[in-house]
Amino acid sequence: MEINKRLTTKELLKIIGIGALIVVSLAMPGLPKVYFLLKGKNKKPLYFDKKNLSSQIRRLKNKELISISEERGDTIIRLTEKGKEKVLRYNFEELELERPEKWDRRWRMVIFD
Repeated sequence: MEINKRLTTKELLKIIGIGALIVVSLAMPGLPKVYFLLKGKNKKPLYFDKKNLSSQIRRLKNKELISISEERGDTIIRLTEKGKEKVLRYNFEELELERPEKWDRRWRMVIFD
């Protein structure tokens, strides 16, 4: 079993953003498998180190990117507005435009104010 030593903030925010249940991986050490549904990532399961995952979640909470609450005995992790903006920024940075196979021979100019 290969254990990922450290997830990046970007990866962890995306996992929370797509609704992965991190609580399961914290509560059941033998079950922490999360498949990356992100473009370009391996589709094999990723095993988390519980200690590092807990510290990263605490760090994201301190940066106010996520909020942690208790509801009906369950721990709920949600993205805050600041966290949502960060996820959108990451998605924008990874955006790739498709180039047409054949150029339509028209020039375009984009001006930003």
